[in-house]
Amino acid sequence: MSVASDGPFLSRRAPGAAFVADWRRLEGVFDRAAAGDLGRCLPGLASGGELHLDFSRVSRVEDRGLAALAAELSGARMSDRVFFHGLSRHHVRLLAYFGVDAEPGRSLVLQ
Repeated sequence: MSVASDGPFLSRRAPGAAFVADWRRLEGVFDRAAAGDLGRCLPGLASGGELHLDFSRVSRVEDRGLAALAAELSGARMSDRVFFHGLSRHHVRLLAYFGVDAEPGRSLVLQ
């Protein structure tokens, strides 16, 4: 798996409430090893802001990878600051079983 950064960008919840968020575009296969790699860099990402993970270029998302990612997010206390893009309905539902809200409608309006 590879991770590309589209850098920090401004995101806005409400007028005048801009803050920095990190966007990471994932590619390749997302498995347990990839989740562990991503988990190790979580503390340095989106410090105080939000993290957007884009799975639209991932060729295969393994259920075990999502389980491991949910555990990493929980351990880093970031599950409420991470937004997922490009996941199938199955994967959104699976993350919900693990306590991570990955509903697409939860996304923010980006500038």
